[in-house]
Amino acid sequence: MWPENTAFSAKLPALQLYWDSTSLGALKKCPRYYELSMVQGWSTRQRSVDLDFGIHLHAARERYYHARAKGESHEQSVDAALQHALTATWDQTLNRPWQGNQYKNRFTLAQAIVDYCDKWEHDPLVTIIRHNKAPAVEVSFRFPLGFRPTTHDEKDSGEENEEFWLCGHLDRVVEFQGRTWISDLKSTRSELNERYVKQFKVNNQFSVYVLAGKIVLGTKAVAGIIVDACQVLATQPPRFKRVLIERTEAQLAEFVQGLHVLLAQAEDYARRSFWPQNERACFEHGRACEFLEICSRSPSVREQWLKADFTKRIWDPTQVRGDI
Repeated sequence: MWPENTAFSAKLPALQLYWDSTSLGALKKCPRYYELSMVQGWSTRQRSVDLDFGIHLHAARERYYHARAKGESHEQSVDAALQHALTATWDQTLNRPWQGNQYKNRFTLAQAIVDYCDKWEHDPLVTIIRHNKAPAVEVSFRFPLGFRPTTHDEKDSGEENEEFWLCGHLDRVVEFQGRTWISDLKSTRSELNERYVKQFKVNNQFSVYVLAGKIVLGTKAVAGIIVDACQVLATQPPRFKRVLIERTEAQLAEFVQGLHVLLAQAEDYARRSFWPQNERACFEHGRACEFLEICSRSPSVREQWLKADFTKRIWDPTQVRGDI
């Protein structure tokens, strides 16, 4: 497998052992899509504007809550968040600001940061302060799922005993009305209506977050996810909506049971060196999969088309941002 990725098995290089919500979502979407994007590491040459905007927005919010935890004022904390974003979105090579598109660009990013922080200056959500006195924002987690590849030798032990892990990062852990929640910030161009909210009611990423929250926080129960949705507009200030999405113990147990089945399938695909295509995922919600043109070609020529139109990158869920 190229490039080498430490999230994968040393015994079966195409088998991922360390999973996050992104890689799980890719496999659930389409095994072929997962193979191309995660196992082989292909990605489009041009980065997604939505992805870049979200990364910058999350990083700015992280700076804001770190500053508040240090005792700095709201205004000082907003300045810290905004300064980080403006520095990160300046292209040193081209000596110009990050362009984005008409909706998501440097100006709308700055406006979203300031307006979001101002709206929640007196936030009823209280950020949990961890044992190291740092706020629980961008908290990295990594824990074993309690099961391993089914075909490994039962006599394996110690370092040779590979197992499946769940990894990722919790945006912000908060207390609200006497319960613990995971706070997540989402940006979109869509209307913040009931249709937008419905996508979170059954959501792979949020189930991972709530399950991880229970592990990271020890015995504390996690009620669910609080979504802070930000609608980014081209010519108007952003709009915000807060939504609470709960997860019960039974739902989480069902989710873990599903992971048993899903990862057993991943192991089977890896051993067969064949990842079947889910044609229903080739064109969804009015958008074509980025690999549609690749998969529509004969298997013998796909590699050369990938090399012409795509680039390689590593998606490694074991990379740490904060504490584990």
